[in-house]
Amino acid sequence: MADQAEPAEREAARLLGRNVEKRFGRRWPILSVRDVPANVPLRVVLGQPRRFAALDGICTAQKLTVPSQQDGYALKVWSDGATVTAAVAGATGRGVIYGQDTLFQLFARRDDTLTVRAAVIRDWPTIPLRGRPHPHYQYFLKSENFDCIMTSRINFIDLRDGIYAFEPGARLNKEELGTVIRQARDRGLRVYAAVNCGVPGAQQDAVIATFREFIELG
Repeated sequence: MADQAEPAEREAARLLGRNVEKRFGRRWPILSVRDVPANVPLRVVLGQPRRFAALDGICTAQKLTVPSQQDGYALKVWSDGATVTAAVAGATGRGVIYGQDTLFQLFARRDDTLTVRAAVIRDWPTIPLRGRPHPHYQYFLKSENFDCIMTSRINFIDLRDGIYAFEPGARLNKEELGTVIRQARDRGLRVYAAVNCGVPGAQQDAVIATFREFIELG
């Protein structure tokens, strides 16, 4: 990956490495592209070509174009005889995460050998906003739950403390909420907060104040 990789691109590399180790027992290092040895049997290059000159050059040489649609990605797996290369190029950081998940599905075990199918894939989500409510924001404090969200191609979360929302004037655990928001941002997710607005007029100022607290949290 590029030296200047953004958090979502690093998250894509982490997820791919985690899943390969979990399913196939192989531990892959995550390296800057300049640190990858020339004689490796398999190399995976991932990122956003507009931010990653080496990947942009690979895409040009391989005639691999990234879809212009939001969160689109393109991937190609090919061999030059000595090395198998897998390139994952995303239009956004989320697109890189989605692309690595598709690449992971191309790997298989044959006896004691890890194989990967040659492929050219261009894909993108057709639904602009993809998410589901969850009744308790603390669900997102576990990184494995975020992994599930990204594999499911969800692109937003909303924060609730109960089935419907936070109650106006609720005392917010800003440390926990801040952790959730940072982890979501690192994955390129949009973050919303739900506050109960179906309350008597006397509580309307508390509704606004709670929304203001969430805005200050990011």
